[in-house]
Amino acid sequence: MPHLSAAKEYPKSIASPKTADESQQLSDNITFRTWYKGHSTRSEIYERIYPDGQTTALRIDGPSDGFLTFQSTGAIVLVTGKRNKELGAASGKLCIHTWGQQQKHESVTHIEYNTGEEGKEALNMIAYGDVVEHAYGAERHIKAKKIVITADEELFLVGKSQVFIQAGSGGGGTITLNAGTIEHQADNTKETITGQKMNFGVAEDTTVGLDPRGTVNIVHPGSINTKVLGDVQHWVGGVRQVVVAGGPGLLVNDRLNSYKVQTLLGNTEIQTVAGNTSVKGLLVLLN
Repeated sequence: MPHLSAAKEYPKSIASPKTADESQQLSDNITFRTWYKGHSTRSEIYERIYPDGQTTALRIDGPSDGFLTFQSTGAIVLVTGKRNKELGAASGKLCIHTWGQQQKHESVTHIEYNTGEEGKEALNMIAYGDVVEHAYGAERHIKAKKIVITADEELFLVGKSQVFIQAGSGGGGTITLNAGTIEHQADNTKETITGQKMNFGVAEDTTVGLDPRGTVNIVHPGSINTKVLGDVQHWVGGVRQVVVAGGPGLLVNDRLNSYKVQTLLGNTEIQTVAGNTSVKGLLVLLN
């Protein structure tokens, strides 16, 4: 073995710190006092005393990373272990089985549900009986991309003063009603239509008025077009008056005659049972 000579100069320190050494007092940290340790389950019950000497907490650590903490502020924290597929479908769950429950929250309550790893539903509630909710003097809001309400028998929407249904932002959407029979019962009905109103596939359209003082009014600044392939019958118990002003319009192109009756097939007959039939005008042409 070759002979090794000693170094001429040895270092006086391993490192040269730029800042001075700092000390740490135990009173600045949380103090832990263990009550119990379960070596078989790796669980522990211990106290925590914060540096202020007043804030304390009693914590129970379970076999996994779940724990239960009772804080001196009155708060109780319950955290379950994380969900792990290798531990089964029940891992990380909080399972409660009771014969009843009563809760009273003196302040606001925030509840948050998150979907699972498979993206399934976030909340699934089953009630084998009636479900009643009351919001006294307040509002109830339900917000979602799509809301489906399914009733096996009947569905009631009851508003004490008003029921307001709106589709789309500012009412620009579509409301679809699909039913065998639609019944309306109201003292007054009012429709404000700024676009077009159309009825398709109406086998029979009947309007029955029960009040002899009632009136059916059609007031329109534009044109009215009626096309019927079958018969049209009018029976008037009172007096019928037709006044044609002969002003401008867009529906009829031939505007020579202000009032024109034309029969394509058959005869034209005007009959008066009791009284006279008169045609008045400055010029009368009979062909």
